[in-house]
Formats: sequence, structure tokens, C-alpha cells
Amino acid sequence: MTASDLDHGSPVPRTAGSSPDEVRAWLIDCVAEHVRLPAEEIAPETPLAAYGLDSITAVSISIRIEDHFAITLDANAMWDHPTVDALAEMLSGRLLSAA
Repeated sequence: MTASDLDHGSPVPRTAGSSPDEVRAWLIDCVAEHVRLPAEEIAPETPLAAYGLDSITAVSISIRIEDHFAITLDANAMWDHPTVDALAEMLSGRLLSAA
């Protein structure tokens, strides 16, 4: 997988082969775009709520995750996994089990 494959605008879903680091990098970019901060300011261990994540933003990010990785998320996924690290771990596990 190349860096261009991680482009959150990519129309090609990623269902397998995404390492935890690749998933984390994609999530950081996605979250940064939604909360309008530079990606460098998104710390993977910081709760997303600290960046002003609200329910509307959480749903929007969830939709992007579902579209990009071709998976379905539980409605509470963003709240059950409240950091980029936690989300990346959960998504990587789901992607590996789908492979």
C-alpha cells in the first residue's frame, strides 16, 4: 500500500492489508479535516472530544470510515473507541479478520 492509497478521498475501499500504522495515519488525516486542524496537531492518544468532536462530526467520520474501508460500524464506535489509537486498533482488527 502506498501513501496515495491512504488518501481519504480515494474511491477504492480498503478492506484488507492496512497495517495499524496505515489505518492510524488515515484516521489522523480524516479527523484533522473534520475538526479543521493540521494533522500534526492530532495526537493519537488524545480523546477526540478534546478536538471538539460532537455527534454530527462523529457520524460524518464514521461514514467516511465505512466508505473507505468498506465496513459497517456500530453506531457507538466513535464513543466506544474515543481516540485515534483506539479506533485504529479496532479497525485494524476488523480488517485483518475480513482478510
